[in-house]
Amino acid sequence: VLPTQVLQHFNDIRGTIIDTGTTDTFINKRVAQPFKKAWERIAGRSYSNKMTQYTYEQFVKIPSITLELTGGVKWEMKPRHYMEKNTYQDTNKRWQGSLMFTNRVYLDEPNGVVLGSNAMMEKEVHFDITNRKLGVANAVCAY
Repeated sequence: VLPTQVLQHFNDIRGTIIDTGTTDTFINKRVAQPFKKAWERIAGRSYSNKMTQYTYEQFVKIPSITLELTGGVKWEMKPRHYMEKNTYQDTNKRWQGSLMFTNRVYLDEPNGVVLGSNAMMEKEVHFDITNRKLGVANAVCAY
């Protein structure tokens, strides 16, 4: 959990944008240092957007990223949503050896936050433009 004074940067200048046309997620650069420290404490390794090798045991230590919205709604991004596999392998099942992944949450957004489609995986998102509201529900997207 990041302190409130750090999280205020999610609303800097333009606020948080939920963008179905953007593949990745971009978090405000002012959050980068505390975010990386929390990541390293939980995952036991450095935060990186470079292609990185993970064993199953290392992968399961990667944290979910949870955002708490106004009204107490929790928006969770599981590692399988934002860690892009560079080979086909079902990451819901244990695997042998190691696989290559690229972290698709970037910590360099100059203002606010952009939640891309990887943040919307396993979610039903309703944009109510008229009332300027957003509805989010967990969903099973098996097809």
